[in-house]
Amino acid sequence: MDNADYAADLEQLHIAHALSAQKQSSQDAVQRVSNTGNVHCLDCGFKLDTERLKVKPGASRCVDCQTDFERLHRHRHR
Repeated sequence: MDNADYAADLEQLHIAHALSAQKQSSQDAVQRVSNTGNVHCLDCGFKLDTERLKVKPGASRCVDCQTDFERLHRHRHR
């Protein structure tokens, strides 16, 4: 196996992982739907806006919590 084959295999692994994570996120969102049909933020528990769910149906956090999560995540990987 040469470097190009290794890189292609690694890329396919990353794509498969990302797709799996996205699918899991959507499934988790379905499970978080309350009896009233509302989806709630994983972090703060507030109801997610309908507009947020239209833009990102698998959203698990409100915009503020997602921003905080990404800021924290970004600093951990630097």
